[in-house]
Amino acid sequence: MYSYRRDALRATAAALGASALLVAAGCSTDSDDAAAPMTTASPSSQGETSTSASQTSFTSTSTSSSASDSDSHVDKEQYRVYGSTFGFRLKDSGDGCWIGSDLNNSFSCNVTLNVPPKINDENISDKPLPANIVKLSDADSQLEFGYSPLEGGHNSDLRVLEPGKTLVVDGISCKAESATSLSCKTKTESFEYADGAVRSEAPGLNRASATTSSAAKDTSCPGIQMAYGDPLTMQVTGSSPMDCDEVREVSSEYTEIITNMTQEDVAQYGNSGIREFDGWSCSAPSAGMAQTMGYTFKCTSQSEGKEFLSPS
Repeated sequence: MYSYRRDALRATAAALGASALLVAAGCSTDSDDAAAPMTTASPSSQGETSTSASQTSFTSTSTSSSASDSDSHVDKEQYRVYGSTFGFRLKDSGDGCWIGSDLNNSFSCNVTLNVPPKINDENISDKPLPANIVKLSDADSQLEFGYSPLEGGHNSDLRVLEPGKTLVVDGISCKAESATSLSCKTKTESFEYADGAVRSEAPGLNRASATTSSAAKDTSCPGIQMAYGDPLTMQVTGSSPMDCDEVREVSSEYTEIITNMTQEDVAQYGNSGIREFDGWSCSAPSAGMAQTMGYTFKCTSQSEGKEFLSPS
């Protein structure tokens, strides 16, 4: 039996609850049912939402069932994390999947997307977030994108599902197509993940990305020089309009503040340089956090409903 750090995983499961939603009890069975066949996906016409699927080559996808499939099935007990929850990770990446069974049936897979669609999750943030999981939705048990603040780090203790092997739990099956790619099937839908893109005909995986606000389409301000690096393009994303002169003025004031930060300031405000002045709150997250948050720089005036940022 594979050894897991149970205490850490129990804490992880609680956090994962916001991302991996429960499946209706009617989707649960008492045995490993055969899952729905993998469908051949066609590229989405909605651009960003397809996460560049049309440009991605999936060279090893499971598109049909055969007698040899059962030979690749692993013993699910070797992948039991705790209780009725099973999980695995891919051999050469932090991506992986969690599958719950019985009345606690749930499903989510971590995916590292090159062009993540933006999703709304009011339990985590009032702003659209870059998708990093594929999960079952709560209402209709359809696949959809979601966001997990844990990213892929909580998969480190999971057992590796070797390339070519398949884990089946109560009608949900996932196959490690390679050391960095996978395909999964529920009873009604399927998806493939490889090379930083998800490919599927599932309606929930082909929805248009959430938008930050209508103001984001109105104003784009290029050539904003910050303290370091190349000039940035700022996008107005608040509910109240701003012109580029005001964007430059606020950016310049923040730049002066962080340029003159002392070591004591860094200790107090952190590496993201979160500072408040004249009703504004500005920050410049680290490179790693910028990928998660979706921006490299942002300023917000909540009292005026103004906001602008530089997308990462």
